[in-house]
Amino acid sequence: MQGILLSVGQYETLTAEALRRLDPEVILAPLVAPHYDILDLVRDLREMDYRGAIRAYCNPLPSLKMVRAEVEQIWAECDFEIFEVPQMGDNLN
Repeated sequence: MQGILLSVGQYETLTAEALRRLDPEVILAPLVAPHYDILDLVRDLREMDYRGAIRAYCNPLPSLKMVRAEVEQIWAECDFEIFEVPQMGDNLN
């Protein structure tokens, strides 16, 4: 794809400085990971004054509304969406 710059990082290394330097339009992350979940990430990004979109991906869930409501409690103005990905193999997310 032309015109797209993709950066890959780890939650543990996310800093306000890196966020300012990269200035991402969208952050894509798993809904649940071994050492964090999307609520942790949303809290951190809000504190770092991030203004872009956040997209989470996960296996199909019984209620996406519940997760969206939790994110909204942390950051009501956040541009947040969840993409459900069909489950494949033994992966959690």
